[in-house]
Amino acid sequence: MEQLTFSSLELAVKAEQQMPEANTINIYVYLGLERAKSFGSVEQTKRAHLRVVNTLLETMCDDCLSLRWRTACYKWIKKLMPLLFELLHKDDYWQRVADVKLLHTYFLKDKKELHPLTTQNTMTRDEQSPKREG
Repeated sequence: MEQLTFSSLELAVKAEQQMPEANTINIYVYLGLERAKSFGSVEQTKRAHLRVVNTLLETMCDDCLSLRWRTACYKWIKKLMPLLFELLHKDDYWQRVADVKLLHTYFLKDKKELHPLTTQNTMTRDEQSPKREG
């Protein structure tokens, strides 16, 4: 197997390029975490971790990629949230949690579930109105 760089794996994740006999996303995350450990300063380590999470988040939001691939990125983001809790200030962490939930709802949830008015409605307006007693 040829030697892969972190940057080439990052591009493969963004482009949904699955490696033969290996999970590209898993390797990218593990390599990113190992890379972060190798840095000397806390700030460099934090940036390295955030780079991995941000890449996964960008990929999750790319509608040009398959739902399966984007869902795999989301699952890794969820697994990395405890790490973000340790890295970020409290307010920044909770903002990130809210952002991930919002983006997940928009990009990964069933669109019919989110926009019930766009689905075909078989009930008439009279049937939808509350019944008046009297």
